[in-house]
Amino acid sequence: MSRLISAITNSLHYITDTFLWHFENDSSTIRGRFVTISKRTFRLNRISKILPQDLLCRKINALEYDDALVIAKNYNLDTDIIYQARWKDAEVSETAIHDNLDKIHDKEWVLSACFNRITKNPNMIRLLLCYGLDRTDILDEILNNTKVSATNSLINQKLREHPLKADSEVQKFLNNIKLSEKQKVICRCRYYFLKYLDRLSTYERIVEEKTRRDIENGSMDSSEENGNWITFIDYNMTFDEDYAIFRDVHIAAQAMDFAADEFFDGLSILFTRHGNELLPYRFTILEQIPETADPDDYESFLPRVGINDGAELSECLWHQEPWRVYDWVENPILKKQILQEEPEEWDFDGILMKSVPYPASASYITQWYVDRAHKIDSSSGQVDKALSLVRYGIKKNVENLKTLEEDLHMLSQLVYNCYPSSNDRITMTLDEFESLTEEEIIKTFLRQTDETRIVNDVRLYIIPFLKLLPERRARKSELPDKNDKYLYPTDLLYKYILDLSSSHLDWCYLLFEASKSTLPAEERVITSDEDLAKVALACLYGNASTNDLNIQSRIFECLPILDSDSSENNATNSDSGVDIGLLQTYTPHDFLLIFKAKNKKQLQKIINSLEIHINAAKILARYNHTIFLRWFLQSAKNYTMQKQLCIQLSRRASNDSEFEVEHFENDSEWIQLLEEMKMLQGDGKGVLGEISIEGIYEDFISGLLSCGKFRLACEILLPTDKPRPLEMDTAEKLVINASREFFDNATSGNMNHGYMKMAYECLQILPISDTITSELEFIEATHILSEKKICYQPGVPIHPMQIRLSSNRLDFIDRLLSTYEDAYLDPKSIIKLAKKLGYRKDKVAEVKVMAMLADSALRDNNFDTAYCMCIDLVNVVKTIASSNKGNKENAELTSANDVAWRICYEVAKQENYRDLEQQMTLMGYALSLCPSDQITDILNLWRKLEEQRSLRALEAKSNLMEKSVTEKVKPAVERVESVLMTPLLQGDRLKNLVSSWLGSGFST
Repeated sequence: MSRLISAITNSLHYITDTFLWHFENDSSTIRGRFVTISKRTFRLNRISKILPQDLLCRKINALEYDDALVIAKNYNLDTDIIYQARWKDAEVSETAIHDNLDKIHDKEWVLSACFNRITKNPNMIRLLLCYGLDRTDILDEILNNTKVSATNSLINQKLREHPLKADSEVQKFLNNIKLSEKQKVICRCRYYFLKYLDRLSTYERIVEEKTRRDIENGSMDSSEENGNWITFIDYNMTFDEDYAIFRDVHIAAQAMDFAADEFFDGLSILFTRHGNELLPYRFTILEQIPETADPDDYESFLPRVGINDGAELSECLWHQEPWRVYDWVENPILKKQILQEEPEEWDFDGILMKSVPYPASASYITQWYVDRAHKIDSSSGQVDKALSLVRYGIKKNVENLKTLEEDLHMLSQLVYNCYPSSNDRITMTLDEFESLTEEEIIKTFLRQTDETRIVNDVRLYIIPFLKLLPERRARKSELPDKNDKYLYPTDLLYKYILDLSSSHLDWCYLLFEASKSTLPAEERVITSDEDLAKVALACLYGNASTNDLNIQSRIFECLPILDSDSSENNATNSDSGVDIGLLQTYTPHDFLLIFKAKNKKQLQKIINSLEIHINAAKILARYNHTIFLRWFLQSAKNYTMQKQLCIQLSRRASNDSEFEVEHFENDSEWIQLLEEMKMLQGDGKGVLGEISIEGIYEDFISGLLSCGKFRLACEILLPTDKPRPLEMDTAEKLVINASREFFDNATSGNMNHGYMKMAYECLQILPISDTITSELEFIEATHILSEKKICYQPGVPIHPMQIRLSSNRLDFIDRLLSTYEDAYLDPKSIIKLAKKLGYRKDKVAEVKVMAMLADSALRDNNFDTAYCMCIDLVNVVKTIASSNKGNKENAELTSANDVAWRICYEVAKQENYRDLEQQMTLMGYALSLCPSDQITDILNLWRKLEEQRSLRALEAKSNLMEKSVTEKVKPAVERVESVLMTPLLQGDRLKNLVSSWLGSGFST
């Protein structure tokens, strides 16, 4: 009400001053120049009754605290409200605390005021907190309110001296104690005063470290950068706000933030000063450190392992320096009554905070390092950071990290050293590397090696890895199978070399060269001479390429001398004593298994043989015949394989061409080939030792003849100054075979051109023999048939090989007679041609040719010629019969008779034939030579001829000569007819009868 009256009065005064100003003169100033006049002021005042409490409130609101105190004293009012208001209005200081808080009777309000008043001055904050802490020591009060007053002093002492290590008596007391709500509030306040004091000290240290870090690292407030002036963040300006947040934040969550920000100095402060709160969550906190952080920076936080009091390995205790000793209110039993129990696991921004027993077991520490290393690798790919972490773990006595350290070290080399180029940088995680087998690790290291790096890469990466394998296998309890052919670590390198030999034998040579026995042991890739020999031999004999002969020779030069005596004694023997007949495949790995079973002497013998094999391979390569070295092992004591090589070598020397283009330019090269073939034979000890020297000559002469070197072949087969290398029969066989080969390859039968000419000339290098004559005549016959253009099929000229392969060459005579109708007029030439076709001593063939001539004449109606050929044919049959006396079942004679009677019968039965005497004669021969079942038909024809003859005799009224002849013939005919009419008469008797008659008549 008073304020309302005052406001109305002031308004009226303003109005009066405003409306009365014009009564003043000009020289007067406003209000200050007002002329004072007498006036009468009337005021209306209202006196109302007010309560002391309201008056007190007005004084407090008017900040008139002294008047308020007077009113409170006069009316006996509570002064707490005055001191509380004055406290809120005063700056925090020791005087303000003494003048205000000390005089407030409401203890809970005082404690709350100590909590809630936060200034920018940490000393004042501490002053308040300490003041509040002093007013919360109610342990004596709690103890005095219990029924066990006799032991109160002892329990008081124990709780104050060892609040966290209460004995059974203290525990029993604390479990039975019942605190009032007020006591719980005060105890809770005490707990937080202690906590906030600790947090205040901690935060002061953190601010100091932040400031120092900002100065060292050049950190700044980016919004305050002007020119060259940099204004650093002043943490004191926001100390009150920041501290207000920090004191209530979960200390583990704050530690996680520091870890994530890599603020390790601040994190160290937290662990050192608040270890009791943080250590249960230490591993979760450490996991928040970025995977890209350098372990060197947070090495002090990494857990270490030591031997505990129980002589067991466990986590070493962390260094802790709490700000103070523990207070009685922090006893765990009391805390359960005054505070809510915190869960063992709680979530912070999606991160599960799980407590881990402290100290942790050694196995847990090991697994943490393993998981952390994998996480660093998978998240950042920075293998060096993971490796540094694991190495720190090993230094801190953490067990079972050696294998992981080796894997990370190899992976680090693989990423940073082995593939330095960004284009070739390998992308592989630790998990992928750990899944690799030992063999795959070697292949991975050497995946992109080349001829310039192979030796260095093996020395830098593979050999160190192989040295680790025994311990790695022992740690993993993975003993290799004794049946495994790669039992020892070095076998892995050997396996890689063997695999490499199939594609890069030149790289293998570089490795063998770096393993020479003349090098210092520490520089050798393969340190064992025996292993070097075994692996190199396996590479050479198992190699599937024939283009690496020079490299193979260089590899041979790298081989050690294992046994000098054996080296000298076996220098000329190609038999290595290696039996590979049971091998299913011929890979380098198969050969290594064989060579592993050999001792030094046996290996030296193989090395000696290798030299012979390589030299032999060089000889063969000069003649474009490249073979695998293993062939020499396969062909040892194998005549067939050696014979095949010998033939191929002699034939490769020539270039099969119908135009006689030779591979060699002169005869001296052929002589050199012969000498080298003899060298390969080596008096039975060379790579062709199963072949005799005569066999070498045979194959060489065959090759020589096959390319048309007839003169040189003649000189070698028939030398004048030394014994002949081959028997004449053998030489003749070679010549005939070569001639037949030319013959078969000829496309034309013309003996004056191409292969046919060569076939004919080839037969002339040796003295003439019956066999050679036969071959020459056959070529001449082929030439004649070719000249006559005899066809195999209509329109298809006959090929020389078709003539040779024909089962019945007389068909060609028949085709000739069919093609040329007058060819029968020169029977001698036809018969001669048949003999040249291979029937010189074949009488049956001669009979058949004569029959063909007779048939050809018959087709031309030349009966006289046909008759003559039949007579000649019968004479040949008689010759055959005389040479086979007493042997009527002779096949040759039977075949000749069959041909003879058929052609005689065929000619005799011709109706156009006008000479009855010749017809009767031929029919008589047919009767005498035909089989029994044909006699009846022939006799019927005979009778017709006889009737014709009788008719002619009557018509011509023949003379006595004709009559005598008729009388002589007629009884014979009658006798034949009577015989035919007799069923029991045999055919052979009839034939003999006719034959005897024909014989007497023919002679007459």
